Amino acid sequence: MNSVNALSMWHQKFIISGDTDGRVLVWDTITGYVTRPEGAYKHKVSVTAVACNDKFVYTSASDMTMLSYEITAKDDSMPGDYQFFMKSL
Repeated sequence: MNSVNALSMWHQKFIISGDTDGRVLVWDTITGYVTRPEGAYKHKVSVTAVACNDKFVYTSASDMTMLSYEITAKDDSMPGDYQFFMKSL
């Protein structure tokens, strides 16, 4: 059974979650839409922590690996629209 192990809030609109399958997902709290980061979005084992600042998201897993993601605005989004995507670094 899969469960969420770690959560972090970004810009008071997006929830970033990490689960026992190693997935990192970005949830839009207004639309309910969920996206995966581009690139390496999945750990091999369970995600244990999620942290973020204005531009980056960091995740760690139970095998002591870490992934980092950059958050950037979509090309077609308007200023202040907060339509963002994450890509692995």
